[in-house]
Amino acid sequence: MISSKQIIALGGLFQDETSVWSLFYYCFVLKLFNIFGKKVFLVAVGVGPIKSEISRFIVFVCLVGIKNISVRDDYSKKLLASIGIESNIEKDLAWVNKGLITKASPIEKTLICVRNYNDWLLVKERFEYDKFDLFLMQKEFDLAEVIKSETAFGVDVIDAFAFELNDLLNKISSYNKLITSRYHGAILGFLAKTDVKILEVNPKLSSLLNTIAQA
Repeated sequence: MISSKQIIALGGLFQDETSVWSLFYYCFVLKLFNIFGKKVFLVAVGVGPIKSEISRFIVFVCLVGIKNISVRDDYSKKLLASIGIESNIEKDLAWVNKGLITKASPIEKTLICVRNYNDWLLVKERFEYDKFDLFLMQKEFDLAEVIKSETAFGVDVIDAFAFELNDLLNKISSYNKLITSRYHGAILGFLAKTDVKILEVNPKLSSLLNTIAQA
């Protein structure tokens, strides 16, 4: 990448929910490219949650010299504005895919996609469903084993990385409902013409619901 003239960054890079260190790493790399004269584009990125003042400072120092910034939702735009960074709103690039034309014949099962065990507890508390399978987007196999151990019936695990995109959409479409706490899990559900229920564990997911409502 050092030899590249342009750097394009995508996705939810700017958040300290995972850790401040991951935020620092991405910001450090982007700042280096900027210092070395590379033209940096941030395209439909997700911003937040940013919980600490040091994280806000890190993001400001990283982005203050970058003029080509678009974010994927109003929440991200407002968060950047609050630390002195201007941006434009651009739809997440996942929406470039038009999705399925028709929904597959559904099985009587729910598909559940969560990030961690706490999200799983919230799903059980807030939603009604019977039999379900698990949808993994970042190979959370340890979490899947814990959830399966608590379940009396058989639970299949759907690994997103094991499918081509259209095959994955068809698989998701075969479920009567998708419950998710993941941003792109929700988008995949909408593209698959499945009934999507979002566990709003952070403002990004609430903002996604607003984006869908305005589409």
